[in-house]
Amino acid sequence: MALELRDIPPAPRDVRARAVVWRAFGMCLAGAVLLVYGGVLTLLLWISDRGSYYTEADRTLDREREVLVGTVTAVAPRSSWRGDAMDLVRFRFAADDGVPQEGASFFTPGAHRVGDEVEIEYSARTGDSRVLGGSLVQPMDATGTAFWSTVVPGAGLLILWLASVLRLRRVLRDGDVAIAEPVEVRRVPFMIPSMLEVRFRFRDRSANVREGRHWLLARSELGERMSVAAARPPTAPRVLWTPKRGLAPVVPTEWQTVRSSDLPRLCVIHDRKRPQANRLVAASDFAPSASTSRALPPHAWLG
Repeated sequence: MALELRDIPPAPRDVRARAVVWRAFGMCLAGAVLLVYGGVLTLLLWISDRGSYYTEADRTLDREREVLVGTVTAVAPRSSWRGDAMDLVRFRFAADDGVPQEGASFFTPGAHRVGDEVEIEYSARTGDSRVLGGSLVQPMDATGTAFWSTVVPGAGLLILWLASVLRLRRVLRDGDVAIAEPVEVRRVPFMIPSMLEVRFRFRDRSANVREGRHWLLARSELGERMSVAAARPPTAPRVLWTPKRGLAPVVPTEWQTVRSSDLPRLCVIHDRKRPQANRLVAASDFAPSASTSRALPPHAWLG
């Protein structure tokens, strides 16, 4: 352990990216999925809204229209998936050529009743019509809803993940080194890739006993060291068939919760002001330094 402590450079250390990017990787993955999925969904909804026939008809009536007088024939309440209440107002009117026309548009609830005379906006070129001040499209704002419910949370998760990575990098770069005594190690169930949960304790710069918890990738350097200690063969081998060997007894690995007496000690780096911010490390997490071969730093507590 003393040799491994000497291999860890003194502060400030050059931290490798692989030592910090896995910090809260689930948060990063969830944020990326929400951001990408939400961005594509928002873009598609925006394109759909911009290219809708009724949206374009509303723009046409805004540019070129003539105002006629019509009569309301029916009023039906409508509500969108977002809960906005609107009235679908149906009406009848006569165009300049005297031919009766019918149309419908959305309007504020309770503004019109059957039999009321209303002003109608009419486009002779396209034949579209609507109640003056109304809309052919029920306001839904699906684009805004998709953006605020997916893109913004995804970006927020990525920002939180980046902040946690930068904080961990600062701790590993400038923190104090100590020896961690593992208290318990167990495999985290239902996790892909396989993860180990290690509970440990150490002494900080003030010689106070601290406890920490760290998830390790089972295939990492530290994870492999813990895996050897936390694995045991089952009571009886299993007979499995393989293409090369045929039927042969195989002794698979089973997991158990192992206590501190069976576990090797590890190195931990903790923040000097806030020792609860800590991380188990290996020498490979840092770029080599010319000063790593000197004597142990005075803050490397061997408790």
